[in-house]
This record gives sequence, structure tokens and C-alpha cells, in this order.
Amino acid sequence: MIIAIAMFPSCEKPTAKFHPGEKVRVKLTDTMGVIAVRLSPAVDDLYYLKVSGKRSALDKREWFYKWYEADEQNWHIEGPYYDSDLQVSR
Repeated sequence: MIIAIAMFPSCEKPTAKFHPGEKVRVKLTDTMGVIAVRLSPAVDDLYYLKVSGKRSALDKREWFYKWYEADEQNWHIEGPYYDSDLQVSR
């Protein structure tokens, strides 16, 4: 009886390019923000940014914003972004 061990590439994940708390810039819009959350639902990492300013009136994701909207914070969450969409800010 021969037993074979297979290595699946999906199980081997490289380290994250960005980490929570890092200051980054969105390449397309030049929006500056701080990494708030990094999620890894599959192969690619997804990043959500904490950005200064109030959210846009065009943003209709009411269910997502109810938990901090009552405080009238001067920041909002944007995302998800892939690591290719972001660049380290200096």
C-alpha cells in the first residue's frame, strides 16, 4: 500500500502585503486611509480602509453604517480593495 501526500497550493498562503494600522493610498483615486480590516476569503486578500470625512450621500449601504452612524464620526469605511489597488503612503 502506497500513501501519497499532496501539497495543495491553495493551502499555502503568502504573507499579507498590508497589515491593519498601515497608512495606504488608493492608486486610482489618491484617497489616503488606514488599513482597518484584512480579510482572506479565498486566495486574494481584501482590505477595508478607514478614511477621513463623512460617507458619500450616494452610498446606499445603510445596513453597514448603522453601527457607527449615530456617533456622527468624521470617518468612514471604504472597500474592499485588492492589494494591487493600494500603495504604501509615506
